Amino acid sequence: MDKKQVTKISKFLSLVLRHSPETIGIELDANGWTNVSTLLNTMQIMKEELEYVVENNNKKRFEFSPDKLKIRASQGHSVNVDLDYEAKEPPAVLYHGTAECNFDSILKSGILKGKRNHVHLSRDLETAIYVGMRHGKPIVFEVHALEMHQDGYEFFLSTNGVWLTDYVPEKYLTMKPKKPKKKYDFVYTEIVKLAGDRHGFILKWGAKDFGFGEIAFVQKDDKVEIHAEALSKEFVKQALMHMIENSDVVD
Repeated sequence: MDKKQVTKISKFLSLVLRHSPETIGIELDANGWTNVSTLLNTMQIMKEELEYVVENNNKKRFEFSPDKLKIRASQGHSVNVDLDYEAKEPPAVLYHGTAECNFDSILKSGILKGKRNHVHLSRDLETAIYVGMRHGKPIVFEVHALEMHQDGYEFFLSTNGVWLTDYVPEKYLTMKPKKPKKKYDFVYTEIVKLAGDRHGFILKWGAKDFGFGEIAFVQKDDKVEIHAEALSKEFVKQALMHMIENSDVVD
């Protein structure tokens, strides 16, 4: 299957398995599952095509039941379903990527789930930035998830690695990761979306005593791979923070 066909099927699956199953006359059960054979008949695609899209979706948005007779979206629903995930203790910090235009409302009201069933949180800064890029110039909030959990808020982990919760009050938020003691002197950062079949972005940077270079962030499955040659994790983190504060997204 070519990339355009995969993307077309994936977007349509997101529509009918997350938001509007009635579009093609299918029904989701209480846990979000629908019958594979019915879905294939209504979409008029082959089982092999469906399996290919599920397996090769870069964010693992969909999953089969163990017997492959049913399929559902892993998370992101606006229809009322119970994904039956068990509550889990989250890491100390999770991240929420969004667009700069949402900054004021989040500081005032916290992170709301909106039309979806849950607020979505990322395990790492890089993934959060990638999520924020989809909506405009990205900003990232640190979520003090373990503190929330200890205060009685429930967290769930989807099968594709997204942390879910009902609401994040503003008191558990920090605008961006705390700046470390050692600081690199960046004079330039710019973010550019990857071209072609790859999902992710290139961070171009310039820093005193280091010259200029690029860092590639490539989305693969539920993680973001970082290609930064010999640069330290601290350097990469500070370059990202400088970009968040100073740069615009470039197509």
